Amino acid sequence: AGTDIKANSTNPAEGKPQVSGSDQPAAPTPGPNNRSEVNVEITASAQNGSVYQIRALIASVQGSGACTLVLEKAGRSPVTTIASIQPQASTSTCQGFDIPISQLGTGQWQATLTFESTNVIGRVTEMITIK
Repeated sequence: AGTDIKANSTNPAEGKPQVSGSDQPAAPTPGPNNRSEVNVEITASAQNGSVYQIRALIASVQGSGACTLVLEKAGRSPVTTIASIQPQASTSTCQGFDIPISQLGTGQWQATLTFESTNVIGRVTEMITIK
């Protein structure tokens, strides 16, 4: 059993996840304006009564910066909201977006969430549906 573990850790079989021994996310890669690019992921996106809630995870520990959410739909003015960030042990989160449905109206909207700090930037886009 020990030989198998050693073989798999030095030469893992295809399809098996590699374990790095650390829960730290990968280092950011260079991006525009000499800032590193970091992965941003929308972790929750749902209509909850009279608000639409969006939550996001930043794959980097950041002590400062801001998250900007822009919601766009053809024929409508964009809706922009800004949230602070919250650093955690190995990631950061946007402190959350609660957008009143009355500002949006029904239909498909494109949600673009951007995180920016002095030296890091990240962006994610997804379509949301307001009922």
